[in-house]
Amino acid sequence: MSNLLYFLTTFSAVIPELIYFKRRTYFENKKNQGRHIKGRAIIVSNHISIIDYMMLMFVFFTRKIRCLVASVVYKKNKILNLLLKMCGAIKVERENYNLSFIQKSIDVLNKNKVLLIFPEGKLDNDKTKIRQFTTSYLLLALKTKSPIIPVYNDGNYGFKRRVHCMVGEKIYLDKYIDTDNPSKEQLEYLNKIVMSKIKELKNKTLINIEEDKENRYTFKKFLWDFGRFNIGWIVRAKGLKIHYKDVDKSILKCKKPFIICANHTGFSDPPLIMGVFYRRRMNILAADIIFKNHKIRSYFLEAAGCIPINRESLDYNAIKKSLNALNHNRILTIFPEGKIETEDKLNALKGGAVLLATLAKVDILPIFIKKKTSKKDKFEIVIGPFVEIDKNKVYSLKEVNELTFSLFNQLEVLRKVIDDGKERDIK
Repeated sequence: MSNLLYFLTTFSAVIPELIYFKRRTYFENKKNQGRHIKGRAIIVSNHISIIDYMMLMFVFFTRKIRCLVASVVYKKNKILNLLLKMCGAIKVERENYNLSFIQKSIDVLNKNKVLLIFPEGKLDNDKTKIRQFTTSYLLLALKTKSPIIPVYNDGNYGFKRRVHCMVGEKIYLDKYIDTDNPSKEQLEYLNKIVMSKIKELKNKTLINIEEDKENRYTFKKFLWDFGRFNIGWIVRAKGLKIHYKDVDKSILKCKKPFIICANHTGFSDPPLIMGVFYRRRMNILAADIIFKNHKIRSYFLEAAGCIPINRESLDYNAIKKSLNALNHNRILTIFPEGKIETEDKLNALKGGAVLLATLAKVDILPIFIKKKTSKKDKFEIVIGPFVEIDKNKVYSLKEVNELTFSLFNQLEVLRKVIDDGKERDIK
């Protein structure tokens, strides 16, 4: 009867779970893991909310999960009390030093069932922190020879949110110690192993969340793809001359991530470069001032792959987004002059572009854009060879400055290709 009540409770909460949790479950080892737990096991998880139990019921919906729940939770309201009883929760009465829950837990595990424990013991407002675990769950695991299933839960509950959970591989404690009566030092050692595993799952969860965001095809990404293909045709329709200095046309089909460094002649520069490399998704560093106080413009700029950057200070958020773009095999375009130059000349370059290249271990592609003097003029650019970055080297500030100066000289050479009308391979 108890099993029937449990599964009826789980089934009746499916729709609220889909709406409120919007759960995304990851497995550390997809080949050897699944939602079905075979035999006895103790699920050990961090504790975010009183609804963690319900969430994990859905993660492992093929098995009935008994959970240790503090008696204070039963006193919150009658409905919650009833639900906990229907789910077969085991009451822990800490105030009265009633240890009957230990024997109940042992009985559950000896019957090859699954037990859920939150060894942090209490809730905390800080969701990012994993508090120190008590060691009682280790004694239960050793006594019943039960494996531990570590679980991390980010607790991101809400109607417009998505909760993420990662299930780790089983931990068999007998691999680490060979006794059922461990010392205090041995318990602390085992506790560190389990805690470190859950912290590891936390880091893996954050990585997976970022991957999901990257892989999720949103309306912004649709605009991004739609825009770059159409900009490519528009740019060519208006007339475009591409000159290649010591490189050939195959560079436009290059599949590796790299940084484009170009001079800045006007607001037409970003779509021009995007139109030339329309086969690839591109991110462009743009001054944050053009994003401010204009939501519609900001939306479409972000949809076009623009990353806002504060030029007045060290913008860690922009650096993080830039490195993330390169890590996902995209092109990053930077105008290292830092401003639009109204005259046909090249200003001194800032070192941020080279610094990013050395951090991301990617090469730099220099591009010079000819300034249009009239509307009848065609777009004209020169693409030079890659400025290669040593992937195995840690660059000093002095070396970054030297590379920046070398990049400036390379752009000057590209400018002379147009000025002198020599060494052209016109497309």
